[in-house]
Order: sequence, then structure tokens, then C-alpha cells
Amino acid sequence: MVAEAQALAQAADERGVVLALNTQYAAAAEAYRQLVPEAPATPKRFAAEMTSKVKTPGPRGRDIWLDLMPHPLSILLALVPHARLVPGSVRATIDHTESNAEFDVAAGDHTCRVQVRLAKLPEPPFARHFGVDELVAEVGTSPDAEGVYHGFLRLGERERMCDDFMKTSIGRFCAAVRGECRPLVDAETAVRNLELLLTTLAEAEHGAASP
Repeated sequence: MVAEAQALAQAADERGVVLALNTQYAAAAEAYRQLVPEAPATPKRFAAEMTSKVKTPGPRGRDIWLDLMPHPLSILLALVPHARLVPGSVRATIDHTESNAEFDVAAGDHTCRVQVRLAKLPEPPFARHFGVDELVAEVGTSPDAEGVYHGFLRLGERERMCDDFMKTSIGRFCAAVRGECRPLVDAETAVRNLELLLTTLAEAEHGAASP
């Protein structure tokens, strides 16, 4: 699958067309940098929690990983752009409704510990958090008085409102097609997201199957 994604990215580049991945929570990483300007560029730890409502018949077990993990990975790659998995570092549990994963990524000359919780739940609250080191913020969307959805981040008494993350992702793609900027998550980053997604899953399942 990674090879196919790489071939697709190369084909888009050769044809001069825009290819992007719509993992809209990457937009939250930009708002996070504005909310928490003191967040280190070379963090020792990245933590994320991504939960959502389960649908019938909805994803279970490894399918929850495949469905939800691209979003925290997109935030990780936005905050630690050159992150690459440290082989053998994955420790994970993949259960029917919830997965928890820990692994290390290397970026330059430093290593960052990544901790992610994923879950599909029948009832709220559907917790969503992310951040580096001890600066972990709540993230989500909510409607204003006119019913227009906006993104928000909260950390203690600090709060930042922004455009809805999906709106930002689609808007950035349209602007990229017009040649005005790069998409929120370009093809190269999309391939790296997929590679991290599948490699961590494979290591997690291999570890679970080992005696």
C-alpha cells in the first residue's frame, strides 16, 4: 500500500496536479502553536487521544486503529515534521473498542515518545486531546450562535478559536489548486502518514502475537 501511495504521489507530481490527504486535524496543530507558543520544537513527548461515536456496524479492533490513527499522526507530523519510527519501539494493545499505543520517533538528533489512545464509544463524552511534553490541550469543534461550526483548543484558562478544521483543510486544498499555497497535508506527508500508520499497526499486532 505504501508503494502504491508513493506511485500515486509521483504520478501527481509528474502531471502537475495537486494531491492531498484530508486529515483535517493537522489544522489544529497550527492553532496549537499559536495557543502554546512556548511548546518546544523538539519535544520529548507527544500525547494524543482521539475518540468518537461508534456506529453499527462500526469499526472494531484493528479497524478503529485504521479509522482514527491517521488524525493523531497528522498532528504529530505537523508538530514534528521529520519524525520517523524507531523500529522495535511499538508497545500497544488493540481491543474491541479501544487501542492504546506507545512508540518512539526520531527527528534529527532527538527522540520523542508518542502515546496515543483511540476509542469508539457508544455515548459521550468523546475526548480529544493532543500536545507535547506536559502541554496537552483539549481540541474539538462547536457551533456558534448562528450554527456555524468552529474549531477550538483549550489548555487551562487559555482558549483559541479558529475556523472549522475541515473548512481549513478544504479551503487550503482549493487554494493549492489555484497555485496560492501548499495543501494542509501534501502528498509527501500523506505517504509518511500511511507508512507510520501501517508500520506501527504491524509491529503492534506482531507484538501481541508473540509469546
